[in-house]
Amino acid sequence: MTRLPIAALVWRLRRAARAIGWQAPAIGLAVLATVATYGWLVLPLEDSVAGVRQDAEALRSKMATRLTAREAADPAGQLQEFYRHFPAPETVPDTLQAIFDAASAANLGVEHAEYHMAAEPVGELSRYDVIIPLKGRYSQMREFLARILTEHQNLVLDGISFNRQTAAEIGVEAQLHLTLYLRGRE
Repeated sequence: MTRLPIAALVWRLRRAARAIGWQAPAIGLAVLATVATYGWLVLPLEDSVAGVRQDAEALRSKMATRLTAREAADPAGQLQEFYRHFPAPETVPDTLQAIFDAASAANLGVEHAEYHMAAEPVGELSRYDVIIPLKGRYSQMREFLARILTEHQNLVLDGISFNRQTAAEIGVEAQLHLTLYLRGRE
């Protein structure tokens, strides 16, 4: 491909401009005016719109935070939300069965257990007292307790006592005092 000298290129541009006539400069001015208008008016407005959108999003976020804080500041609502986390009294048999199954899985001996509803309710909660005598190794008892207290977060270990007849015995006897907290009064 051969290169045209600059003079030839200018001659061709002038010839094209004469062929087009007065429309070429008018089109050029219109394009130049459009580019200038876009640069002077539209670009700054786009930046303003982006700033307004950011401000609106920040206000929405503040409003949501304030609504959440207002709901959290309502003590009655907080208390009702707290009570909703506790299981209903109808779940007692299933929870007791799960405790006994966990003791059996840990190879702990459970001959009998005592359990009864506590006399006085605490707020909107009911208390179910459970006393379980266990026989087995100390390590097995620790695993058992860790398991049931993790799985049943409404279960509280109130006390535990250990007994070993002689120092030579491998196993120990323990008596667990547990409290099961339930939603609602019976």
